[in-house]
Amino acid sequence: MDGTRIAELVSLGYAKSAAATGTPFSLYRPTGPSNPVAGTPLMQFPVTISADSYRFRQPVTLGKPMRQILVDTSQTRAGDYLVGQQTLFIADQSPLLHVQAVLCNDVLTVKRAAAPDAGVVDADPNDNIIPAAYGGDVAGTEVLVLESWPASVIQGTKGEKSDVGLPSETRSPWFNVMLPAAGATVLSNDIAYDGNGQRYIISSVSSEGSVYRLTMMEAE
Repeated sequence: MDGTRIAELVSLGYAKSAAATGTPFSLYRPTGPSNPVAGTPLMQFPVTISADSYRFRQPVTLGKPMRQILVDTSQTRAGDYLVGQQTLFIADQSPLLHVQAVLCNDVLTVKRAAAPDAGVVDADPNDNIIPAAYGGDVAGTEVLVLESWPASVIQGTKGEKSDVGLPSETRSPWFNVMLPAAGATVLSNDIAYDGNGQRYIISSVSSEGSVYRLTMMEAE
């Protein structure tokens, strides 16, 4: 018996276990930048969620979005969304290993600021400088990157003060984000909006397999 056959048997065992213990979930596969869990799902099937590697003895730890799931992996792949009593996306389903999923607690829309003006348009006949229009980020000129993507958004343990550094100033909180690395390319300095319309600046982006890991800070 080779590794491929063993992996098939493990997948079959996951599917049978989910059928016996799981609850109904809908499967969605992102195909573009907008609303990956809207419309008709690819299929529905049972999924069982564990927070302790299928031992089912430990309760969920707050602030820890990783889950292990039992699911028919012949029908799924990394980056898929599962929507049922909760919303998750599959982070990894390598053969013979536990299926890793990420619990989503928010929805993010990511936009990119349009390129600012140069700062000086020209000089008039009297050599007076004519300033350009405002060159900063204007919400109305932001370009859509991703729209309404379920994501894990967990507040970090530290924040950051502005350069002014007033004594009464509170720190702006940082957030750690995970979402599928599909649909579009997310870059540092992109702007994110959560489900409540709160605005963030994305400070770092890394891609690990099928997962984007972002850090972002609240912005005005």
